[in-house]
Amino acid sequence: MELQKKGLLEQVLSVIMNVFIVFFGIILLITIYNSIQTKVLKKSYADFFGYSVFEVQTGSMEDTINPGDWIIVKKQKKFNLNDIVTYKQNNDFITHRIIESYNGTFVTKGDANNTKDDPIDETQIVGKVVKILANFGILKKTIFNPIVILVVIANIFIITRLLKNNGKKGKSEVTSLNVSIPKIKVEKLKEKIKNSTKPKIKKEKKKEKILEEKVDIKEEPKIEEINLEEAFSDIEETSQFIPVDISEIDDTLLEIADNEMKEKEQEKVKKEEKIKEEKIPTKINTELFESNKLKKSKNVIDKIISIKVEELNEIFNLIVENRKLSVNEPSIKNTLMSSYIDCRYYNYYGFEEYNSIKNSLSKIENYLKDIGEKIKFNYKGTDLKYSEKVDRLLLVFILISKLEYAKDTISDLKAKTEYYRKEFNTYMKDSSIEINNLNTVISDVMKVQRNYIGINEYFYKKIESPIFNLSLNKLTRMKNTYGAVVEHNISFSKVYSDYIIDKTYNEGTIAEDKVIILLTMLSAHVSKDMLKGVFNNKYLLSLPNSILTKEKKLDRVFKLIDDEYAKENIIFLLDIKEFIKKDILIKKKVKDGYKFAVVISDEVEINKKDYKTLLLSEYIFVDKKIDNAVEMLSELTGDLMEKVVYENILNKVGSFGDE
Repeated sequence: MELQKKGLLEQVLSVIMNVFIVFFGIILLITIYNSIQTKVLKKSYADFFGYSVFEVQTGSMEDTINPGDWIIVKKQKKFNLNDIVTYKQNNDFITHRIIESYNGTFVTKGDANNTKDDPIDETQIVGKVVKILANFGILKKTIFNPIVILVVIANIFIITRLLKNNGKKGKSEVTSLNVSIPKIKVEKLKEKIKNSTKPKIKKEKKKEKILEEKVDIKEEPKIEEINLEEAFSDIEETSQFIPVDISEIDDTLLEIADNEMKEKEQEKVKKEEKIKEEKIPTKINTELFESNKLKKSKNVIDKIISIKVEELNEIFNLIVENRKLSVNEPSIKNTLMSSYIDCRYYNYYGFEEYNSIKNSLSKIENYLKDIGEKIKFNYKGTDLKYSEKVDRLLLVFILISKLEYAKDTISDLKAKTEYYRKEFNTYMKDSSIEINNLNTVISDVMKVQRNYIGINEYFYKKIESPIFNLSLNKLTRMKNTYGAVVEHNISFSKVYSDYIIDKTYNEGTIAEDKVIILLTMLSAHVSKDMLKGVFNNKYLLSLPNSILTKEKKLDRVFKLIDDEYAKENIIFLLDIKEFIKKDILIKKKVKDGYKFAVVISDEVEINKKDYKTLLLSEYIFVDKKIDNAVEMLSELTGDLMEKVVYENILNKVGSFGDE
């Protein structure tokens, strides 16, 4: 009876082993099928007769689908609102619910998310989620873990072999009771049994030997022939694990486009940098951008002016031949440096255009002399040579202004060198200071100027983007005034309707982010105006209505042009309703130096109580196509009427990006 039980146990274990073999054989076949689809056919996911399996990694669809759940996705052609679909975005698979549908274009959103996803077309959709297998992800860590499987198989195999050996041994002992064995053979048998009880190998080796024994094919298949570790390795490589919650990164169309064109941008930058190196055969000091002073710069213009100060300091040191400044001279130099920057690049003197008016040099010289006199007048110390020091350093900055003028206006190298020599000789005569190796100093000054031309070009090149262009649209009714807008170079698929493109690119968060890009590029353009001495241009741009409610993002926008010149020449446009509604914010920002203009693009009733707020604007742009535009403004006071400009400004700057 006992032998029958043992035989039955062996049969059960054999069946279990066979089931395991079949199970893992199926997995192996699936793995091979996956490998053919993903590695040979180069598919991004495996498709089993129209069905695919994915494991969810994030919680954007909680509580419908949780991290660790498996989903079965069915391929189909038609999708409806509220369907949960899996789609491919770049190299990621995302599972979200359809909330909007526009002729083959869909907008999705995670149940646990607050924001919508970027629009997709039906070609991106893998299929509809038809089954959710809750917590099936744990199988990958337990049942489908190769190490666990190998341990279980090995243990079952060892137990089977041990039971089989014990069964054979028991059968041998029973038979010996019924058979007559000669005495000599019995003694030899006892001795053999006695010797067999002595351990001849270690347990580890004994266990290893049992694993290596050949098994009768009729009883059990050879487990050694199936490389489970390799099979599961293939499963690991071909299994799809998708991040459902890509929107939690607050990704936008703008960021996606940037990732798509990254390689082309790098290639283009490399080619352009090579051209610049050939054009300007000087070493660009990129370490300058890592200096603490430049790192602390609050925006583009501030950084450009800081670079200019570094350039002027190097030229100053060359002129004075790196002589150590004496008492009071550093403070005099700093005051004159600041005054020269204000006059030359911020137009404090008030000349129209530096390069078009030759006598601007004399204006700068007169301004610096006035500052020199104020410095001497305000001095209350006891330094008897203070006035002499002021006059000597003043001559250095007058010379610097002439060298700057020659750098910008004289292209011929020989003519420029002769001009430098003449101005240096004048400086030495007026200051009674002899310069050793004048030719070397002139050569070094010109080299510094070339270096900083390269540095500025390098800096501007870093701001440029192959994805976005700054477009400046000249106004018809205002001289030297431009509407600024940033345009994209992104190629949209034909499946997208114009409605979808406008919705994603010109509204909401995208429109807010575009303002930051626009102001960065516009600041670079304005800084070029400053360096060239072009002070007449003014630029208008629209502020999205939605950004007015987002304090942090709005502060970031204003910080981008937190500069006296930029505040004077960049004007923010607001819809009249928003302008009046945000009167407290407008008053505060106007007090800080920022400028605003009002846009009237539809019929609107203007109350007299709002006149005071409207006076804060620089201009009131009115679309003349409005039927009663003239009648609507007829009751405005004289001060307000002077601000009215009849022009459809939105054609120049775009919309206000309503949600």
